Order: sequence, then structure tokens, then C-alpha cells
Amino acid sequence: MFKVVIKVLIIGALFVWGLFAIAGRWDWLEGWAYLAVVVAGAVLNYVILNRKNPDLLRRRARFGEGTKGWDKLILTLFGVTSVLVMVTGAMDSGRYQWSEMPLVFRFAGLLLYAGG
Repeated sequence: MFKVVIKVLIIGALFVWGLFAIAGRWDWLEGWAYLAVVVAGAVLNYVILNRKNPDLLRRRARFGEGTKGWDKLILTLFGVTSVLVMVTGAMDSGRYQWSEMPLVFRFAGLLLYAGG
């Protein structure tokens, strides 16, 4: 359990550092709001799954025997796409401000993302 906590903290720290390094600034409000939603969702997912079905939680933590090839492909594509979206968002909103969007729409989008 201790190793898992350390691993999650290290990965989380690298994620925060990478996102804000790409954005080029630490005072990026939308980035902090996004991180709060992602962390809250991950913690909520962990708490619910750990209480209701800890076996499922362990199985979802890694690819196992019997994982189908198409499932690996979809998860890989999802991961790459997710990283590209975050990188583009950090570069746009944080560093270069390529686009302009009213604040109300930014937070509406965040709420929609948080709602799933």
C-alpha cells in the first residue's frame, strides 16, 4: 500500500509540474481548477470502487492476462489523445492564449467535464 501511495504522489507531482511547465506559468487559474476536478474524480472513483468492488479496482490498475488487443489499442489511443488535449489546452490557455473564451464558458465547460 505504501508503494502505491508513493507512486501516485510521484506521478501526480510530475503531472502537475508537466502541465504548468507547458502552460509556462503557475498562476493559471483554469489549470488549477482542472486539476481539482481530476483529483476529486480520481479520489471519488477510488473510494467508491474500493468500498463496492476492491477486486475490480485491482484489475483496472493494470493490463492483465486475457486483455484483448482491441482493448489495449483503445486505451492507448485514449491515453495519447488525453495527453494531447491537455498539452494543447495548457499551451493555448496558459502560455500563448491562441483563443479567447468568456470566463463563464470556461467554468461551464469545467462543470460539464466534472459531471462526466
